[in-house]
Amino acid sequence: MLKEIEGVEIISLVDNSIDFLSTIGRNGVENVVTWVIKCMGKDWFKKHFRYPIAEHGFSAIIKVLTDNVKYNTIMFDTGISSNGVLYNAQGIGIDLKEIEAIILSHGHYDHFGGLLNTVKAIGKKELPVIVHDDMFKKRGVQEEDGSIRVYPEFPKEEIILAKFVRTKKPFFMLDNSILVTGEIPRKTEFEKGATRQYCFEDNKWKPDPWMWDDRALVMNVRDKGLVIVSGCGHAGIINTIHYAQQLTGVEENFCNSRRFPSFRKRL
Repeated sequence: MLKEIEGVEIISLVDNSIDFLSTIGRNGVENVVTWVIKCMGKDWFKKHFRYPIAEHGFSAIIKVLTDNVKYNTIMFDTGISSNGVLYNAQGIGIDLKEIEAIILSHGHYDHFGGLLNTVKAIGKKELPVIVHDDMFKKRGVQEEDGSIRVYPEFPKEEIILAKFVRTKKPFFMLDNSILVTGEIPRKTEFEKGATRQYCFEDNKWKPDPWMWDDRALVMNVRDKGLVIVSGCGHAGIINTIHYAQQLTGVEENFCNSRRFPSFRKRL
């Protein structure tokens, strides 16, 4: 059963764009400058702060407050480039060594591109990396002429100095304070998958519209309801919400799908 938590802080570490002008202090959202000064102090900001870069892809730091004393920290996805996560984390004062686990939303390269170097930077033996077997598939997208543009492949398991935890089913973490949904049932009539997505199996390219490895994270914040964080939401965000509600028995929810409106949000 998913435990109620006292609060959650979501830090958008890598995204398609970066917005330095968003209104701050509204609904718990803060921009990067405000957040860094508050967390690190003005002196650190003046000496060390560096504006984050944007890149195609996604990565978020999620900090879960379970007892009003200590946050537990995980990373959800690792961006597309080998060092984008590291560059942004250093520039805003995030210590990656605090990360206790990495969860990958699905097996597309703009979500696992920084995995190798991020694991090295965290530097923990047996660091859990939560994956699905389909993430290791060779994948691509069908172009208009029918050809397949092949995506960069998932890094070889033996070169990642971490402990891969393979699961297709719902998976609880951090003493049941975070739920990884596992495979999400596709029930809505209007969320039809991505028909141009393909995977290479049995020595040939096959359609892969459903991308069954697509998962989301679910947290239950006291007096607020479910917080649901998705990557690209290939399962369909409505399917994802309905499944999170089914798994937890909680109807109220707050959902973020990949693109955060600003830099940081606390609930």
